[in-house]
Amino acid sequence: MKKFILLALLLSAWNTQIFSAVAAVMPALEAVVETEAALAPALSLGELTEMTPREWEAHSGDKLSFGERLAFKMVQKKIKKQAAKDKLDLSAPAGSETMSTLSLIFSVVGLALLFVPLIGILGFILGISGFVLGLVAFKKEGTNVKNILGVVFGGLMILFLLLGIVFVAIAIAAAASIR
Repeated sequence: MKKFILLALLLSAWNTQIFSAVAAVMPALEAVVETEAALAPALSLGELTEMTPREWEAHSGDKLSFGERLAFKMVQKKIKKQAAKDKLDLSAPAGSETMSTLSLIFSVVGLALLFVPLIGILGFILGISGFVLGLVAFKKEGTNVKNILGVVFGGLMILFLLLGIVFVAIAIAAAASIR
């Protein structure tokens, strides 16, 4: 019985170390997957799920610790589960959310610049571009948070612009009726 309790304590301590290693490595691995263009220009999610940790070390040039290897395997299993549920396309390049990212950036910058007096036209152009890119990214990349936010912020920018045009038209009509 003592051996069983000791084994259970060792396993729980080992699991705690593994989960802390996974928690530490998971954002780094996800960041690597998202920025795969810099590290692995031709790497798809399918290829990533078929790699061994040693192949990843050779590919990335980084040495993985034991915990990082376990985290790598866990990320691979997570990707495979998402692919099995048809939420991911394994043939698509990893981190192919370029249009979504551009949509979000253009829309937010456009919305911010819309309120700057002399640069409002540039904000209008960026906001419209972000809105259109977000809509196109829905079709090409699927639905993700960046797409949704890009379209929402681009739509808000268009709404503010239309409200501004309406208020200017009302002000001009009011000024003309006073004379």
